[in-house]
Amino acid sequence: MNSQLNKYLSISFINIKESLTYIWDIIFGKVIFIALIIFVFANLWTVVFASKGEVIPGFTLSMMVWYLVFGEALVTSIGRFVKEVGDDIKSGEIANYLTKPYNYIVYKIFVSFGKGLINFMLVLFFGGIVAYLMVGGIKISLVSVPFLLIVALLAMLLNLVIASVISLFAFWIEDSSSLNYIYSKFTFIFGGMIVPLEVYPPLVEKIAAFLPFSYSAYHPSKLVLIFSFKTFLEIFIVQLLWIGFFIIILFFLYKYIIKKVSVNGG
Repeated sequence: MNSQLNKYLSISFINIKESLTYIWDIIFGKVIFIALIIFVFANLWTVVFASKGEVIPGFTLSMMVWYLVFGEALVTSIGRFVKEVGDDIKSGEIANYLTKPYNYIVYKIFVSFGKGLINFMLVLFFGGIVAYLMVGGIKISLVSVPFLLIVALLAMLLNLVIASVISLFAFWIEDSSSLNYIYSKFTFIFGGMIVPLEVYPPLVEKIAAFLPFSYSAYHPSKLVLIFSFKTFLEIFIVQLLWIGFFIIILFFLYKYIIKKVSVNGG
């Protein structure tokens, strides 16, 4: 078990090194664009708060902008995972991975997790610079940092596991980009990627706050701004439950697909 875990962790570290090698490509190809989005929304929120005051109860202007920074950093960290897996299934490339000494989908998750860590830190850094220049900084207790890091890593993992389940449905449809689009919009709307769920009517807010999408964006981002150990523990437990739930689905779905690929010869 430990040897298997070490093998997958090594895969993540290799992809972290690879991402660092091409760090400027990532910065100019993706991070600057996201920083620009943060700049635009920061200006938008500045105008809204100037005209209407406190738009969302409990959120100041600086909190709203920094919420956006953390939400963007978490959600965009997984890159084009669904499309990549979908392309492997569509092209039949997945059959070549079956001869490798590792599980294909677990391999893809750890590859994306390694790359995602670099993406997350870069977006957080450059987006943080934009936010700081426009609305100033926020206070974060050093004691809370380890707990925030745990929640952030679990949010990324939850996002990847959900994306893995969705991506495997490409076995039945030709173009997985449509699934990726639907998934991203669900995260955008019900995950609280751009704005806190408090903007919705109470019933919609409660439903969205329960859904797994919110535990990959909304809850972790809000915890950074309003930290309490009790809230951390609640988020931590629910994240683990959702991750476990989707891993079970992923296990049976992947097992079925692999069986079909083996029978059909790839």
